[in-house]
Amino acid sequence: MFLLSLKRGAGFWRGALGEFYVWVALWSIPILGALTTASILILGQMIAALAVDHLGLIGLPARDIILPRLAAAGLVAAGLALSRF
Repeated sequence: MFLLSLKRGAGFWRGALGEFYVWVALWSIPILGALTTASILILGQMIAALAVDHLGLIGLPARDIILPRLAAAGLVAAGLALSRF
């Protein structure tokens, strides 16, 4: 986030993306339910974190995607699937 703040106009985009995130969460709770919505948001954050770590984005050292980390995301995905059926 620090690197994004160095660019002009980054504050607007961070605010707009944050508002979109909140709107999607609030919009989807009545449709999907609180558990499924929270699971989707958490799984999305885990996938994004895996990508950021693997690619070494935002100044972080690159880390390999290892089986335990994939298994953690897979378990969240399995829980998400179970919550819908």
